[in-house]
Amino acid sequence: MAYYINSEQKIEDFKKKLGGISLPNTKVAHIGFVGEGSDEIEEFNSAEYPATVRVVFESSFGDDSYIRSELWLPSNWSGELLGLGNGGYGGTLVSKYWTYTLQGFATVETDMGTSRLRAEDFPKFSYDVLKDYSWRSTHIMTVVAKIIAEVFYGKAPTRSFFMGSSAGGLQGFSEVQRFPDDYDGIIVGVPSNNGLNYHVYNIWLFRQLVRADGKQYFLNADAERINKCAVEFFRAHGDGEDEDDFITFPYLDENTVDDFIKYLREKIPEYTAEQLNALREAYNGPRHAKTGAQIFSGLPIGSEIFCAYMTKDIMHTRCGNKWFDPYFGVLDKSQNLKFTDDYEMLLRDIGPHIGAHNPDLSEFMKCGGKIISYSGAADRSGPFGDMLKYYNRVCERLGGFEKVSGFFRHFTLPGKAHGNNGRGANVYRGKNMDEQLIDALRAWCAGGEAPEHLTVAHEVKDENGVSSYTFVRTVYPYRADMVEGRDFPKTTDDKYLDIPQYK
Repeated sequence: MAYYINSEQKIEDFKKKLGGISLPNTKVAHIGFVGEGSDEIEEFNSAEYPATVRVVFESSFGDDSYIRSELWLPSNWSGELLGLGNGGYGGTLVSKYWTYTLQGFATVETDMGTSRLRAEDFPKFSYDVLKDYSWRSTHIMTVVAKIIAEVFYGKAPTRSFFMGSSAGGLQGFSEVQRFPDDYDGIIVGVPSNNGLNYHVYNIWLFRQLVRADGKQYFLNADAERINKCAVEFFRAHGDGEDEDDFITFPYLDENTVDDFIKYLREKIPEYTAEQLNALREAYNGPRHAKTGAQIFSGLPIGSEIFCAYMTKDIMHTRCGNKWFDPYFGVLDKSQNLKFTDDYEMLLRDIGPHIGAHNPDLSEFMKCGGKIISYSGAADRSGPFGDMLKYYNRVCERLGGFEKVSGFFRHFTLPGKAHGNNGRGANVYRGKNMDEQLIDALRAWCAGGEAPEHLTVAHEVKDENGVSSYTFVRTVYPYRADMVEGRDFPKTTDDKYLDIPQYK
């Protein structure tokens, strides 16, 4: 069905209708027309895109709370809403995501409540901002988007989906855990849903791989050499295919890290004991300094070339955490964070707000919801072992793998790094991975079959933009019921996961 919206009268009528509606904690800031003949957003001034009404709305829950969201309402509406995840610390909206209007979705995205607190400008610690970022912004954008869509189209969305990666993965898991009836299905990629512990891991990596004087233990050439050795090491143990320049699954057993460090010592004898120990600690991951309990996964072997602390000049980059430094009230406190009392204080005070690792998805399952998630084996930002443990915990809570696999499928993609990076999988079936996963989720939520596998590939383009593929491979869902379902790098100890989760 086509909705004729590219007229001033249509938009004025919509504004009047919306003006008579009470939106929770929200006011509409702008309504405009996007499409051919409009200068609202220049890149969408094309007949390629459907005529669309753009609604900007602002929400607030306190003095420090300011959330900005955008909803795009296309003329070719399929009857569905697609919530889109942000990334990093949020703060901006990513216009490329609005191309999903081509598929008929009404699309909505939020700045996660941080657009007024960009980069180094986090002036103080604020629970309002922390809550907005962690879960409140995504929920309110969804609630308000559904109301506005119903006013505009004259009927509510028939189905709602969410798609996000990295911080967008935090948003997605937060939704199904805290607000299970917001979405019918979600796609989450390389998620950072183990909130506090994920951020502590990044501080740990910096502390291990950068000297006290700010100089790095390893530079770009080192990362390449180590990565090449890693591929050789795992290939000798049966990993992947002969032509691969990446690792399919970078873990053998509990001795993997020590065995690989020994291998490196033989292959690159000029590395000092200090350098190799720093690398060992990065691979092993953060641990509580007194109890030795694991706080988070370590750097995946094979992800070195994607680790900023090994590949970039960070002499002038402040290692800090935008949540933690203002919390302590001391600039660069996170550089000196103690993995004992400081960590326990953060776990108690911040952990319940920023995490989305509750394994109890029973309400979402009862609602008929579906989840497709994936991690990258070469992702240094969101180590794959953390998601495997989360999936296992969901299975333990909800009655086993067979039951959980009926609504939740997880995949570990070979050689994939964060975002669209990596020497392994970076596309799905030779096309944009997100778009094809949406098709799979749509079909599953409509009563079709669950995805039994993904066919992934590595795409390269020549100077003319012509694509070719260095490999095509079938990836099957993670099996928590198999023996190897317990065989992955150590990650967060249960005691640091079994904490309250606020909303």
